[in-house]
Amino acid sequence: MQSKLGKYELVKTIGRGSWSKVKLAINKIDQTEVAIKIHKLDHPDLNQEKVIIIQNEAKLLARIEHKRIVNIVEYYTKQVVEKSDGFKYDVVCVIVNELAKGGELYYYIKNSGAFLEREARYLFLQILEGLEFLHSQGVCHRDLKPDNILLTENYDVKISDFGFSGPLAGRSGDGLLRTHLGTLPYQAPEINLKLKYKGQNVDIFSLGVILFNMVIGVFPFRIAHQTDQCYRQIMKGQTGQYWKYFKSIVARNGGQPFSQDFKDLIERMLEFNPDKRIMLDQIKKHKWVTSRDVPSPNEIRIELARRKAINEIEEQKDLAQKMQKRNTLQNYQKLKNIKNVYQDEEKQKRQRNKMAKSKDETSDQYLLKNASNIKGCQDQIRGINHDQIHQQSIINIHV
Repeated sequence: MQSKLGKYELVKTIGRGSWSKVKLAINKIDQTEVAIKIHKLDHPDLNQEKVIIIQNEAKLLARIEHKRIVNIVEYYTKQVVEKSDGFKYDVVCVIVNELAKGGELYYYIKNSGAFLEREARYLFLQILEGLEFLHSQGVCHRDLKPDNILLTENYDVKISDFGFSGPLAGRSGDGLLRTHLGTLPYQAPEINLKLKYKGQNVDIFSLGVILFNMVIGVFPFRIAHQTDQCYRQIMKGQTGQYWKYFKSIVARNGGQPFSQDFKDLIERMLEFNPDKRIMLDQIKKHKWVTSRDVPSPNEIRIELARRKAINEIEEQKDLAQKMQKRNTLQNYQKLKNIKNVYQDEEKQKRQRNKMAKSKDETSDQYLLKNASNIKGCQDQIRGINHDQIHQQSIINIHV
């Protein structure tokens, strides 16, 4: 029997956030599958500020709908989860979304490595389409990363997780945002420097990191800051050294050499100065983006299906490792309990021996203390002993 939340059966956990879980669920009425993001009421990190962020995400999703955006089905401010054993607990800010069965783009890179440029281009164009729509609605995402790029059953892109989204116009209408958030190393340098920033600029920077990650298979730097050696080379225009380093990484991993157009687009998207950074309309016209070297939908689906099969194998391995770890911990606990019982028995044994020894010592002390009395009564004692022996002898004779 599965856990339940209203009309939904909760099947399994398919994702986790900073203070939430995403569950695969089935609508018991029409049997449709959905993804439900739930937040436990007693979660230590869930405060009023976080609740406002979640509510903003729900409000945003409720007013936008697009084929490249994960669309909301419904929203509950509060609900109750009933587990299979009957135990119930409260959850809040429950967002029910359409299900993207392909999963996160992150795992397609993590488990199978870099994409060919033509394959990355196919996915990049779809992400670009979704981001352009989002910006046309006056909204920036502010947390773009492969984890938040989902794939459908047919391997089409859906942008998800709008908890950090904000208005392009800014909170005060000046076109600038001030909240410093996101995920390293996808954050733009202006966020890392804690400056005011434009939402579209930071989204483009994050998109550049995603594209780099898809084609090279690793991150372009640890953090977009002058303290990072790789990003410092971009800041100073030392791109020759920069690309030489990543060329060696690609060669070592058996990847394909990257094109000059790809390098140019990346450099312009990861530009330190946000005012000089390439904009969406310019990206759409860039030579790398407009190239006709793009796989057909069928070709990309075959490649992504191959990668998804690897994802499923890795997921089973991870599950087996977790089970093994849990069993190891359980066995360790059993051994620890046995050890504790043994130690308790040993402790009790030592206490009994100590008590017995103490008793013996007390008897000896008593005899020593009364030695003079015993000495004075030796004849009497001998007489008693003689009588006892004699009586015993008589009994033995009679027997």
